[in-house]
Order: sequence, then C-alpha cells, then structure tokens
Amino acid sequence: MLGSYILSKLAKRSMNAYLNMQSMDLLDSRFRDRMQAILIPQIQKQDLSGKPLFLEVQAITKDKWGFYNFLPQSYFFDVSQVLDLYDTSEELDPLT
Repeated sequence: MLGSYILSKLAKRSMNAYLNMQSMDLLDSRFRDRMQAILIPQIQKQDLSGKPLFLEVQAITKDKWGFYNFLPQSYFFDVSQVLDLYDTSEELDPLT
C-alpha cells in the first residue's frame, strides 16, 4: 500500500521514481549509488467521470554496460481509492 501511495503521488505530479543500488567500486573501494531502474507512473482515467481508474507503471532498467532497456510489459495497480484520499498539494513525509 505504501508503494502504491508513493507512486500515485508521483503520477499526480508527473514525476518518475528512480531506484538506486549502492555497490562498492573496485578501483577505489568506495561505495557509490548506481541507478538500476526508472519507474514511470501514469494515471489512467475513466472517460466520463474523470475519476482515476488505475495506475500504469512502465519500467526502464539499466544493465551492467550502462544501456537502458524498456521492460516489455507494464504493471497495473488499482489506486483509485488512494488517489481520492489525498490532494496534489500534500507533501510526502520523509521515509525513516
């Protein structure tokens, strides 16, 4: 539910989610953040009422050579109740 909540708020602001993984660099033995995937949420709405119907999330992954690839399928979430509860002016609380 928390993931759906965050993705729904990102979709309402037309923002993408970036998933990073920390790994150790073999050259200087320092940890670095490496981007692994980009999630692109998009709200699909009903035609007549304009209420949100579901959330479509498309993912772009990055392989070990640095090339970006679109995943062949999208992921769908029913977040209509989550989107109705919160307005777009509400700020996300920091994850602790």
